Order: sequence, then C-alpha cells, then structure tokens
Amino acid sequence: MSSPHDQRLIALRRRMSETGTDLVAIGPSSHMMYLAGLDPHGDERPVMLLVSQSHAGFLMPALNVDSSRQKTGLPFFPWRDDDGPNAALGELLKASGLPEAPNVVLDET
Repeated sequence: MSSPHDQRLIALRRRMSETGTDLVAIGPSSHMMYLAGLDPHGDERPVMLLVSQSHAGFLMPALNVDSSRQKTGLPFFPWRDDDGPNAALGELLKASGLPEAPNVVLDET
C-alpha cells in the first residue's frame, strides 16, 4: 500500500505531464513536507527536492543526511562543505533523466 506522500508525488507527476513540466525543484518548505514528509532546516547550504517523471531525490548537505533518512525513502545526493554541491547536483540531475532543454518549475522558496 502506498503512503500519502507516494500518492502526492503521483498527483504532482500527473500535473507535470498535463503542463509539459520536466522538473520541479522544491526548497525546504511546507511543500517539501507535504510531498516527501521531510522538512529540513533551510540555511545557506543548498537543500532541495527534485522531482521528474522518472525520479525524485534530495540534494542535501552530508551532515544532515543521516537524520533525514529516517523520515523518507527517497534517495539522497549528499555533498560536503569542502567539496560543494555542484557534483552532487549534477548526479541528481542525471538521475532525473531530463531532456536536453527541460521545462523547469521552481518552488517559491
């Protein structure tokens, strides 16, 4: 049986399909909590949930991943302060299976 969060991701993907959206980027907010059951602290370190038709995953600082894993089954793409988020973000985008010129929607947070 699927969770409410699974059903919400299905509904989001349905709407993405209807609107021709390839990727939704969601920052730490009530929207992230609603969709994935996770509400990490937002600070200067990039944290986001990326949702495509085939994948959903988190970009998150490595120091926050262990405590966050207990709250969601979605994959994490962690990054360390000394490395920066670029490589982890690149891996997350690659896993999302986006077309060459994606249509992206950004959460207002």
